[in-house]
Amino acid sequence: MKIFELYSALINKKHKYNYKISEFDIRHLISFYQNIDPILSFYLKINDEVKHIQKIEKAFNKIKDFPIEYLLNETFFLKNKFFINKNVLIPRQETEELVDLFFKKINYFIQKYKKRNLNILDVGTGSGVIAIEIKKKFPEFNVYAVDISKKALKVAKKNASNLKVDVFFYYADTFPKRKNNDKKYDVVISNPPYIHDKTTVEKSVLKHEPHKALFITKTNNVYKKILKNVSYLSLPALVIFEISEDCVNLLNNLLFKYLKKYDYEYQYHKDMAKKIRFLVLIIKRQKC
Repeated sequence: MKIFELYSALINKKHKYNYKISEFDIRHLISFYQNIDPILSFYLKINDEVKHIQKIEKAFNKIKDFPIEYLLNETFFLKNKFFINKNVLIPRQETEELVDLFFKKINYFIQKYKKRNLNILDVGTGSGVIAIEIKKKFPEFNVYAVDISKKALKVAKKNASNLKVDVFFYYADTFPKRKNNDKKYDVVISNPPYIHDKTTVEKSVLKHEPHKALFITKTNNVYKKILKNVSYLSLPALVIFEISEDCVNLLNNLLFKYLKKYDYEYQYHKDMAKKIRFLVLIIKRQKC
C-alpha cells in the first residue's frame, strides 16, 4: 500500500466515525512510522510504500481519544520537533502566535529603548518551546526559563539539548531566587495557567493534560506574581502574556493595583480566531 492510499483511508475513517483528530495528526502518525518529517517530507514521499501498516492502524485507533503527541512523545512547534510527555502541556497554535508576536515586538522595543544584551525570562516554560525558539532566533540573547514542575524542567532541558541551544533553567514559581540568579530581566514572556472554567475544556484535555498548567486559581495566578514583582525587571521592560478573553478584567485590575507607581503602556492583541489572546505591556519607568 502506498502512503497516499493509507492517508486517504484514514481520513475517510476519521470522518466516518467522527474522530476528533486533525489531518495533520494523521500525517504525523504515518510520518512517525515512516521516519520522515510530516511537514517537509510527507507529500514528497506520498508514493512510497507504507512500512508498519499494522502499527499505524493500531496507533490510529488509540488517538481517537488519546493525544497523539503523548502517544508518540513528540510534537511540532514552529516546524521544530520537540520531545513531550504527560508532565507538560501540549503546545498549541496560540502559543506559536505568542512567539511570533514576541518576534514582531522585540526589535521595536530594542530600538526605541536602546536595549542591549537582553535578559529574557520565560515563566512556566513547560516543554521549553517558547524559550528555545527565542534562543534559536536570537542566539545573542540571554534566555532563562522557570517552572514549578521538576518533571517539566527535565523535558525542557532535553529539548534544549536536542535542539542545541543554551537556555538557563531554574526550578521556581516565577522568578529565580536571588541567591541562584541576581539578574534583572528586560523581557518576561509567559503562557501561564489561564483557564477559569473547566466546562469550557475538551474532555481529552481534562483527562490527559496537567491541570496545574491549565487552570488559574487564587494561589496559581502567575499574572499577579509577575506584576507585583517589578523589582525583578530592568526598566524599561517588555512583558508579553498569553491570556484568555475572560482574563481581561482581572489583568486590568492587576495593572491598576501593582503598577500605580510606574509609567506604562499596554495593548491587547487578538489571535487568528479573532479572540483576545495576548497582552503586550511595556513598563517604562518609576514615576517621580
